[in-house]
Amino acid sequence: MVPAVGGLFSNTRNDTDTPAKGQTVAEWRAPRTALVEQLSGAGSNVAAQAENPPRYLDLGTTKTGEGRVSFSAVGDNLFNENLLDIADAAAGAVGDGKYGFDGFYRKIKKKIASYDISFVNQETTLGGPDRYGYNGYPSYNTPDALAPVVAKVGWDVVNTNSNHTYDTWVPAIEHAQGVWNGLRDKLLTIGSFANEADRQAPRIVSCNGLRIAFLSYSYGQNGYAQADLPNAYFAVPYDAEVMREDVARSRAFADAVVVYLHAGVEYEHEPSETQRQWAQECVDAGVDLVIGSHVHVIQSMELLEAPDGQNVLAVYGLGDFLSGYHNNPDTIMSGLFSCVFERVDASGTQAKGEGSANRDESKDAAAEKEANVDPAFPPRRVRVTKATWTPLIEHWENGDSTVRTVKGYTDELARRNELLAGLPDPLGWIRDATNRVIGEDFEIDM
Repeated sequence: MVPAVGGLFSNTRNDTDTPAKGQTVAEWRAPRTALVEQLSGAGSNVAAQAENPPRYLDLGTTKTGEGRVSFSAVGDNLFNENLLDIADAAAGAVGDGKYGFDGFYRKIKKKIASYDISFVNQETTLGGPDRYGYNGYPSYNTPDALAPVVAKVGWDVVNTNSNHTYDTWVPAIEHAQGVWNGLRDKLLTIGSFANEADRQAPRIVSCNGLRIAFLSYSYGQNGYAQADLPNAYFAVPYDAEVMREDVARSRAFADAVVVYLHAGVEYEHEPSETQRQWAQECVDAGVDLVIGSHVHVIQSMELLEAPDGQNVLAVYGLGDFLSGYHNNPDTIMSGLFSCVFERVDASGTQAKGEGSANRDESKDAAAEKEANVDPAFPPRRVRVTKATWTPLIEHWENGDSTVRTVKGYTDELARRNELLAGLPDPLGWIRDATNRVIGEDFEIDM
């Protein structure tokens, strides 16, 4: 049996150790590199980590307590022309080039900020005003003024990798990276990187003594084959082999790995076979949670079995968090997924009934799982508990749009929501649609 080294198999952090007196950095890193190579087949990339150290966002200590982190994720933050018009009118004179985005989030900001770590998919690129102008569908370009508002709302991890990343081509991507880099002390961006070395540097959020790594992959770019694009780091495509290497590299430094997948068939509530295949591949690689969006509507959640016998949650479709569509009520109903990451002991032992499943299991079933565990699969350092779906609705009234939780959303408000016009019972429709898609196996907070 290969012995545990450094922190790959335990809560000890190998990146905070130092070489012994007279020991070179290469000698110090050799045991960890050899171990990861044996386990993952990704040794060459992990060895390169010496030149590509992780990028950390340290959130310190919260009231959640040591060894526990509350987490939330929402879907696509997408700005059509109608939402840009609202933002334009919210900041000075219309057409003066100034945009105000705070109002869209005023009803949800407190909820987002209540979690230790919060995630959002920034669907539209911040390409700057000089080359393209600000645009909605089909080639989006969103004002830079959005970025500091995203940080102020409380999002800590921002995905910038979607099928719209190349909408206004390379200069826009480089401009957006510069804007987001100006906020690196407040948030981490994932999915779009300056170069290959930057892409290989794990993105990790540290909070309450836990380190959680985030990875992002997209199914593609509108109108382009991957061969048409200049590289695979401005917008990271899904590749199973690359993903496995990324996960192994991240696990060397983090207690948990979360993967975001931008994929699926638009407007379909049922996850596609591709989504399910990719999610299972991620789980097989050692990921602790899979989240996703892209299809503009909410999709189901599913428990997938990992090589260690644990059930890992795949949240396939968080929906459009903000989009302003007036012709399809499904697109203005989304979800906030939340959970808690909790440290387990160094052997990976989890308490009965815990883990992503959040369910009790018989001793026989637990023993059968243990007997079938892949011996080369690294023991987990966290369990995912308290998985909850909180339904959200975009409320549009008198030229103003805000995102709200469905919990507390009244029948009167629902009937005033112009985006739900024509539905005989809009609030009942929201509840029925949520229950139908998410189902009875998961907690719904509404």
